[in-house]
Amino acid sequence: YSSIWSFTKQWATPSNLPALISPANLATIDFYDQPTFSWGPVTGAARYKLQIYSSPGGWSTPTYNVITLATTHQPDNKLPNGTYYWRGVTLDPGNRDGTPSSERSFTAGFNPVLTLLEPNPNAVTFPTFTPTFRWTAVRGAQYYLLQ
Repeated sequence: YSSIWSFTKQWATPSNLPALISPANLATIDFYDQPTFSWGPVTGAARYKLQIYSSPGGWSTPTYNVITLATTHQPDNKLPNGTYYWRGVTLDPGNRDGTPSSERSFTAGFNPVLTLLEPNPNAVTFPTFTPTFRWTAVRGAQYYLLQ
């Protein structure tokens, strides 16, 4: 028999972490184009965790937290306008965290601007008729409130 050797298997090293691709640091995004968040693959990762939080280093209380098999993700719902921070974390097959990525900041900046088309501001309407209201569509709007 040969002599006994031992080794340590460690995939979560300081250099084996997700490389963030998009959004770029300090970018303003409006959450329309998919996928918004992406990172490079990590050797040995079974899954990835995307964490979005509202203060620097606030990953212990994320605003948004999802586990995915892919290296891209688009949140289902828009975040309220404001500044956020995000990072990616690898997970091994035992669901243990690996080395997290660096932290990046972005601004959620949904800024709807619509143009009123009808009725013409100088139009004369008669009390027996209901006026028609028209406006240009706003990309990403889920509904409109007419007041």
